[in-house]
Amino acid sequence: MKDDHCARKILEELNLSHLIDRYSLDGEGQIWSEILSIGEQQRLMMATAFLVGTETIRLFILDETTSGCDKQTEKAIYEHLQRSNVQFLSISHRKEIIQYHSRQMTVDKEHFQSIKNNHQTKKQHDH
Repeated sequence: MKDDHCARKILEELNLSHLIDRYSLDGEGQIWSEILSIGEQQRLMMATAFLVGTETIRLFILDETTSGCDKQTEKAIYEHLQRSNVQFLSISHRKEIIQYHSRQMTVDKEHFQSIKNNHQTKKQHDH
């Protein structure tokens, strides 16, 4: 696990630095699901995964991971993922996250619809 400085930096990046002031970095004895909002829980889960690191995690499967987050925090999460050395697959109803992926698969209730490459002007990522 990374040091306290790295933890603080990631918590700050995901708008969770207020948790350090309230609960400290050890978080002992806390039942987070009773204390935090859904968005805070989602961000804390991502912060934990980022701290574990890409040496351990090679693929993130993100199922509505940012559904409780505002757009700014969602952007911070996906930009962090793009900077990391990990592949990720997102399942989401939010069209805004398409920009963070190199491929898109569309599915409706009845059947698979399509797979397409997202043509981006910035560096392509195989996520």
